[in-house]
Amino acid sequence: METLQITETVGAEARIRGGEYEDLEIHGPAVFQLADSNNVLEECIFDLELDKSLVGIERPIRGTIEISGTAFRRCIFRNIGFVGAETLIERLKVGAEFRA
Repeated sequence: METLQITETVGAEARIRGGEYEDLEIHGPAVFQLADSNNVLEECIFDLELDKSLVGIERPIRGTIEISGTAFRRCIFRNIGFVGAETLIERLKVGAEFRA
């Protein structure tokens, strides 16, 4: 499995749009903010507990990496969390496993 340091990959805009990430170990520290419902997690593993990995928020926050239309398949997330509207977060939980 290849390793990706996400902070070295994302530019000054702090956005990922339309990307596909497969079979990667993705390292933070980072927080991804879900911009829309077009993001997919399939067979992904988090190294943090559920309540620290996927967190529902009421409005957008600054200092995050915005993701839109992005798919993560068979990825391992190390020190990375996701925030977004509660409905978006609930959809992502289906394709995730948590190993704290």
